[in-house]
Formats: sequence, C-alpha cells, structure tokens
Amino acid sequence: MSDRLLTLLRQYGVTVQPMRWNAGELIFARGDAARHLFIGASGCIRLYRLTSTGKEAVVRWCSVNDLFGEECLVTPYRINSAEAVTASTAWCIAKEDLEIATAKHPLIARQLLLAVSDALRVTELVATALSEEIPQRIRCAIEWLQQRGGLTRQAGFLVLPFTHAQLASLIGTSRECVTVHLKMLQDSGVLLTRRRSIAVRPEWLGAAPAAFKAVPEPLP
Repeated sequence: MSDRLLTLLRQYGVTVQPMRWNAGELIFARGDAARHLFIGASGCIRLYRLTSTGKEAVVRWCSVNDLFGEECLVTPYRINSAEAVTASTAWCIAKEDLEIATAKHPLIARQLLLAVSDALRVTELVATALSEEIPQRIRCAIEWLQQRGGLTRQAGFLVLPFTHAQLASLIGTSRECVTVHLKMLQDSGVLLTRRRSIAVRPEWLGAAPAAFKAVPEPLP
C-alpha cells in the first residue's frame, strides 16, 4: 500500500528524498528526534528495541514499499531503533511536508492511514513469527523475503543473499544458533548453506504458513 502513497506524494508535489545505508548501519535510535517518515525502496531493515536486560527485541521487518518511522506522526521521538540488515535504500518524507499534504489532500491522508495500518499488521505477524522455535522463524523470515522479491532463482533453488549473522539479526537470535539450525535443516535436505548466501528448496517455503501474504488493497 505504501507504493500508492509514494505515487500520490509525488503526484501532489511533496518532496521525497532517497536515502542509503550500508549493511549494519543504524538508521535511527530509540529516543532520536522523529522528523521523517520512510518508505522502503530496496534491501532489508529491522526495527527493534532494547529490553530492560539490554537484549534486542525485533519489532518489525521492512523492505520494498514497507512504511517505517510512522511514530513521527504522533510523537516527537523515536520509539524503536532501525538498522539496515543489508545494504538498503528508502524514500524519506519530512514530517512537516507530510502534515501539509494530508491537510490539503484527503486522498493522501486516507492512503497514509492504510499504509500505517498495514505496517501495524506486519508488526503483529512478526511478533507471532518470532514466538516460534528457531527453524520456524527462519522459514517465516525467508518466506517474507521471498514475497518482497529478496530471493533469486538458481538451479532449482531460491537463493537468499544473507550471511548467518544477518539472518540472526532479523529473527532475534545469535549467529551461532542460526548456524546450528541451518546445519540441521541442510542435513534434512531443505536448504544448502553457501558463502554469504542460503539456497532454499521452493517446496519447503510452500509448506510455510502464509502469514505474510499481501492483504488485497481496497478499491478507491
């Protein structure tokens, strides 16, 4: 839904700036001033917060056409931290420009509401996925990345260009834990681990829960 929001913003002359981050780069931290809204353009981004014990708790996954940073609409400070899991790009819209645009154009306000609603839906689904055991987390994350166009097809496999550490940061566990479970999954024949990538058999993903299937967009 955020792709339609982006189209409308451009159509009505709202300034939309491209931003780029390297893998592992912090985009913003909890408590930072919330002055911009973002719409993912490429790569993979995770939102997370620190628990009282200092552990990172993953809140949401973001990729192409996914909205994040929406707290700028209601609070002056970031409530989560955001980090680029892989090299990523996003479109950036200033809060002030967005407020003017939504006041002038009800269609933008409506589309923004739909995009925020979809982002909150993904937050709930990620929370459900991350409550599962590690193999199920891995499968849900790879399925989500497939649906966002993050996998390529090679020799009958779907290839995810992630390191073990990147996958671990996405599903909220350690690299060592991911390595152990990927080895078990490889032994079962559902995937192959390669240098800086993971090759998955499509039929394994076909058996995964369809939690992250896109919700049909309502008619205007």
